[in-house]
Amino acid sequence: MPTGIALSIPLIVFIFTIGIGSELSWNDFKLLLKEPKVVLVGVFGQILLLPIVGFSVAYFFRDDVVVAIGIVLLAACPGGPMSNSLVYVARARTELSITLTAISGVLALLTTPLIASLGISLFAGKDSTISLPIPQTIGQIFVLILVPLAVGMFLNKRWPEMISRNEKRIRQGCTSLMVLALVVVIIVSWQTLISKFADFAVAGSIFVVALLAVSWLVGTIFGLDDASRFTVMVEVSIQNIVIASLIAITLLERPEFALFSAVYAAPMAIVILVLLMFRLRKMSKTAAA
Repeated sequence: MPTGIALSIPLIVFIFTIGIGSELSWNDFKLLLKEPKVVLVGVFGQILLLPIVGFSVAYFFRDDVVVAIGIVLLAACPGGPMSNSLVYVARARTELSITLTAISGVLALLTTPLIASLGISLFAGKDSTISLPIPQTIGQIFVLILVPLAVGMFLNKRWPEMISRNEKRIRQGCTSLMVLALVVVIIVSWQTLISKFADFAVAGSIFVVALLAVSWLVGTIFGLDDASRFTVMVEVSIQNIVIASLIAITLLERPEFALFSAVYAAPMAIVILVLLMFRLRKMSKTAAA
């Protein structure tokens, strides 16, 4: 059973998701009607491309169940809110980023349990004790993701000026909650983290680079402009680490499966920040010319 400290994860997820929802409105979904091609490419990347890349990387680490299932759990999760901030700083398409985060959060009710369950069945091997209860997973996602998402959106509609004034504080709060979730994961699985850190780091780096490369290629194939392609790349590459921790700790009762998400955050941040700096430098040179 999860330890007492691990039981804080559902509360963290609930509050964290209210923060995400407070930055959303129904207008964010209207972009799907205005630019269906761009949005559908992004959704395709998150719902199909991401799991395919995740399962492919997990296959190379199939002999280590903790690493392999950690990868597929993260690949099953919807987009993370950090992507919105990075896209904004990169001067790409913030409205597209927010729309994709919102859509993936709603679709997670069905996609997350299905993808995670498939991944577990493929990589759990002979360990029949590792299984994801689909009805319970759907119920938790509804209560801990869709409900607080709706609460956040209601707060945004009811008190838009207050939300706007406190936008920076809300984002800082969400970041703090994400860090807190990672700390919980590390505390309850410290020994596993120490023994497998190198494997997690290698797998995380491969996963991030593969996602960026494949999503960039797909964006190019579908003829997305530079800003849209960068936005889709970031959205596909940054997942909701807090939800991966929720599934691992409360549903599977195996907190070590959340360790990949905790370690992957470092190479993900480094690689995307490098790309962000290259993009800003390129834009500065273009503007100067």
